[in-house]
Amino acid sequence: MKKRVASLVFGLAVAFGAAAQTTPPGAPIPPEKLPVVIDLQAVSLAQVVHLVYKEISPASYVLSPDLVADQRPVSLRWTGLPGQLPGFMDSWLETLGYATKDKAGTLFMSRQAEAIAEDKKEEEKETMIYWPRYQSAAALRELAGGVVAPDGFTSHRGVSTASAPQPREQGLASSGRSSSRTSQQQPTQAAPGSALSVMDKDDRMLVFRGTQKDRQTLTAFLEQVDRAAEVVSVQGAIYEVSTSKSEGSAFHLAANILRGKFGVTANLGTRPGGEFLGVKLGGLEAVMGALNTDGRFKVLSAPRLAVRSGGSARLVVGQEVPTAGAVTTNAQGGTLQSVDYRQSGIIFDLAPQVFRDAVRLTLSQQVSSFVRTDTGVNNSPTLLKREAKTDLDVFGDEVVVIGGLVDTKHDASSSGLPFLPGWMSSTSSNTSASELLVLLQVIRQPQP
Repeated sequence: MKKRVASLVFGLAVAFGAAAQTTPPGAPIPPEKLPVVIDLQAVSLAQVVHLVYKEISPASYVLSPDLVADQRPVSLRWTGLPGQLPGFMDSWLETLGYATKDKAGTLFMSRQAEAIAEDKKEEEKETMIYWPRYQSAAALRELAGGVVAPDGFTSHRGVSTASAPQPREQGLASSGRSSSRTSQQQPTQAAPGSALSVMDKDDRMLVFRGTQKDRQTLTAFLEQVDRAAEVVSVQGAIYEVSTSKSEGSAFHLAANILRGKFGVTANLGTRPGGEFLGVKLGGLEAVMGALNTDGRFKVLSAPRLAVRSGGSARLVVGQEVPTAGAVTTNAQGGTLQSVDYRQSGIIFDLAPQVFRDAVRLTLSQQVSSFVRTDTGVNNSPTLLKREAKTDLDVFGDEVVVIGGLVDTKHDASSSGLPFLPGWMSSTSSNTSASELLVLLQVIRQPQP
């Protein structure tokens, strides 16, 4: 402290000498024209205030107990006239949470009302631990960030020697109140590979520190959003339909069969995904029964999948076929041929998203097979693939019929004696089509 005072006194002496050089010899120097230089480094705030008002300012002052006990280290360098010092000190102390009031010529310095209220609010805060029932802690934290202060959450958890069982039901646990802001424990970063880092990655709990009002708001919010994701049962059937040019598309053929069976009307193009037909009578089994009466409809697959909202599912009925992969050269100059296994058959991907009145399906369907390659890379088969992707909304328990994947074949033949002219021979041609037809029914499962 003596060194700091010496630094301040030395600054005053230098300032006095500089002012004396600008004043005629023998003329007195007004005190208000003497510059003041303050240069203090890493001194507690209480010591700085004592030093400035005791050595420089002639005003009487009173320090509150909070300011006397404030040991925060500060560094200060200021140059100016004595008349400018009070305004500077008032502004500087205000940034540190203190207010200065002049009462009958005496300066009273104490904590600001806002700072006191903030301390009181901090003392009223308690820690709440919430064990998620269905959603992840990270997802709940992101949702709750718009309801309560996000800085009240922490993903880091302390390690205790006593084992605490996880509550089976939704639970809230509150810790004791802290006596002051300085006694609040701050979360520490977990060292890589430590037990704490493993717990952080698990992220099974939601930790929040806030006032009683914030905790009540958060609890009510979590009770509304921490619910099980809806699960839907997706039942479907994939048909391969053989049609001729005169019969039209398989979709219209199916529409005619179902119209005669159930009296339904096809709605064409009113939803995303191309042609579709919605049937609300009888369910999937009844629709399949009606189509199976026609020999042109061949069932390729009848998947049954249960998927939660926001998830995805895949059904593969087929095989993995080895195909030629990349060719690499080793250090000895030899070549190595890799083998890649590719799936073929029926591949059915879907991702549902459940809303209050509808289920939105993202659907991808593929029917593929490998055939022998006659040209090009003869040692690797050729993949024949038919694939379609679509998004559509399904309402209620209706059965949706989707068409569009068409494989067309042209066959031409001629008959006649080989030694006769061509115009004396008879020719015939036939155009046949094979179209994929998808039936889907989405049934919501009851929530727990």
